Amino acid sequence: MGEPKSKGLFRRILKMEFVSRVKISKQLNDYNMLIEELIELGTEVVTIKGKSNAPINLVVAGLFLKRILKDMRCIRELLEMGYSAQAACIAASLFENSLVIIISARDVERAKLVWESKGDSEKDIPWKVIKMCEMSALRDSVNLDSDRLRYKTLCDYISYKWLCRLKHPTLASAFHDASSTRINEDSYSVLPIPDSREEDLSHKVMIAEICITKLFFAIKEIADALDIKVLSEENPQAKVWMEAMITFHEKWSALSHKQNIEMQFSIKGTELHREWEDLRKKLEK
Repeated sequence: MGEPKSKGLFRRILKMEFVSRVKISKQLNDYNMLIEELIELGTEVVTIKGKSNAPINLVVAGLFLKRILKDMRCIRELLEMGYSAQAACIAASLFENSLVIIISARDVERAKLVWESKGDSEKDIPWKVIKMCEMSALRDSVNLDSDRLRYKTLCDYISYKWLCRLKHPTLASAFHDASSTRINEDSYSVLPIPDSREEDLSHKVMIAEICITKLFFAIKEIADALDIKVLSEENPQAKVWMEAMITFHEKWSALSHKQNIEMQFSIKGTELHREWEDLRKKLEK
């Protein structure tokens, strides 16, 4: 009895992933270095002794921080191997969990609401993603009028919806993925191999940018909840950490402002994007 033709394919794909990683790691080097720094800063922030009258907010923030740090590491690995859509699945999770930190790390009542779901496996946190985006928009801008609040909310939410369009069973996403193993104009292979095409690089960059931004602000919220800025005046570890965060932000701003991303797969033309575009034009007048 013979063996199926696919025998040994899985191990051959491992070799293809190695080759893909060599190529993509060079393309994403600047992002990879920033991701490494941010994971390290996020791991350290909770070890700096802080001042807080309401530890429940930090307990909740710490739980979700651990999750998003692991998510970020997995996303980096998947992007570097050439699995963009799969990285987007975890990126959507990172986005949601980061928002929980961003809206509750300095808000005891919200942290309590999150904590109340602890003993019930059927119970979710009490806010939808778009509501958390709105709460995040109001975090440091309480005087926004309705149009500006909606616009700022959508600026955040659109990134999440783009990740979800890659994650969910959309034909556009499936076509983009299938085109990475195109044999000719009318056929393709279902080989589950990495996508190292130049036309997919924009997706990898966008996923990295969204995740770095969300993780940075989640870490910053925890730092603010711990009063690290005040602590840095007398605590050497806090001072060094604060300086490292400032340096990170400078490097991140310089890199993100250099990018002009041409997306092969986008949410342009959707009702959500049209609403965002209409608000942008309205506010520019």
